[in-house]
Amino acid sequence: MIDLNQDNNQKREPLGYLWATWVSRALCLFFVSLVMLVGGYIGGVALHDPDTCFLLAMGRWIADHHSLPLHDPFSYTAPVLGSTLVVYQWLSELIMYQVYKFTELNGILILVSVMISIAFIMLPLRILMRSTIPLVLALFLVSLGTMAASLHFLARPEIFSYFCLALWIERICGWLEKESPVFRELMFFTITTIIWCNLHSGFVLGILLLMLIGLTSILTRNKKNDASLTRRGRTCLLMAGVSMFASLINPWGIELWSYLPKLFFLAANKYIVELQPFTGSDLSHPEFYPYILLNVISLLLIWKCWRSGFNFSQTAGLVLMIAAITLGIMAHRLIPFAILLTFGALRLLFWQEILSPAKKLDGNSWMKLTDDHLKKIIQPASLLWNSMLIMPAVFGALLVMTVVVQPRLPQSSAAFQPPTAAIQFLKHHLPKGRVFNDPEFGDLMQYYLYPLARVFIDTRFDMYGTTFIEDYLKTDRCLSGWHQVLKQRDIDWIFIPPTDPVAIALASDPGWLTVYADRQAVIMIKQLDPKK
Repeated sequence: MIDLNQDNNQKREPLGYLWATWVSRALCLFFVSLVMLVGGYIGGVALHDPDTCFLLAMGRWIADHHSLPLHDPFSYTAPVLGSTLVVYQWLSELIMYQVYKFTELNGILILVSVMISIAFIMLPLRILMRSTIPLVLALFLVSLGTMAASLHFLARPEIFSYFCLALWIERICGWLEKESPVFRELMFFTITTIIWCNLHSGFVLGILLLMLIGLTSILTRNKKNDASLTRRGRTCLLMAGVSMFASLINPWGIELWSYLPKLFFLAANKYIVELQPFTGSDLSHPEFYPYILLNVISLLLIWKCWRSGFNFSQTAGLVLMIAAITLGIMAHRLIPFAILLTFGALRLLFWQEILSPAKKLDGNSWMKLTDDHLKKIIQPASLLWNSMLIMPAVFGALLVMTVVVQPRLPQSSAAFQPPTAAIQFLKHHLPKGRVFNDPEFGDLMQYYLYPLARVFIDTRFDMYGTTFIEDYLKTDRCLSGWHQVLKQRDIDWIFIPPTDPVAIALASDPGWLTVYADRQAVIMIKQLDPKK
């Protein structure tokens, strides 16, 4: 007898195969186009943050003096306060300044584009491709995560922490799968920690990640009596301990660790917008929708694993997912780090196939054929494929910075309009004496007016301390006792936005003279007392 169904399947197979081929190529083209859009986005927004000004100013100071400052050279108040100056991201500042020195702002934007494309596209894709997640879904999750993290794609030292954290996650997952020689892994984490702890304070997350997986392994072993889990747990804790010891190789040694609590838990952090926690009011902001959707999908995947029963890796993935969601809720600035941890959690959750044989994709199904074609095109170990993920980002950044938006330091945005004209005025008509300035204006002053002028305050709130920050806010908002602050600090001129209450109050004070004013800034100088 002739099997008619078999003949029909043979006739349909070429059409399904052709369809899967075109769909996989279209998905790859879409993904590469998305990478280019990410680069273009970075080219347009990465310089919006005035923090880049003080980062480059500090990098320039380090390069010019061939040393690290013992006291802050940019502020006249910080040394008086007795503040400890710990330049905890000095290596990032030096690298960014050297890039800027030789390639100007274009080089800074390209650097950010490359680091972001590696940290949020290339490495996460490598991480998820080693799991049992279908590649189509992996591409979607990486795209969604990149969009969710784009809120903080700025020219700041965080870009190096993004890269290092993604690299650590990829390395840890690979080690858990193959358990390569411990000495080689110890060398990797030691060397990268020494570099990372001098780049940015985010190295703490990497050490906590190792500790979390190590403790999860030991606790899981206690329930399942699996000696291999104890070995993995002890090795992860050993790596964490070695990394902590390696982090002491910095210009301040143990003092860096003693400074970190002040940096992370300063009471004045409540006044920093990007350090505000994720709350219900954020649900109405469209820019947070990709992050919310990524968390919803992650929770659905956890529920799927829960129904199938947890093994070691999935238990570690669950704990890591909870930690990632908690981290993102703690502060808006931590959302990109939370997204990278989410990718690691998904890798651990889907380490092994959790679908029953009856639910696995049929080998001739459209989804399976598309996935197979994608795996032929996407080669994480291929230099050509990795170049395809980096070069479009660089091209997108170059296209935007040369055609759409001319790079400026800082770039104007809805959140911050830099007082560019006022800075130019001050270069030629700088008042004498001590200034009372806006913190973000202080960032610009450090780069454009140093050493002619030193600032009252800038955005490094951790260096000034909560008491000083509250004195500044009391004066700026004209709260009780604000006149006393101006008198005690012996302020001779002010440089603040014209809408600040203190600017409005002093505008009608005969003891103060307005010498410059526009929509972004007002400059006032204290008049001599006519009685004297």
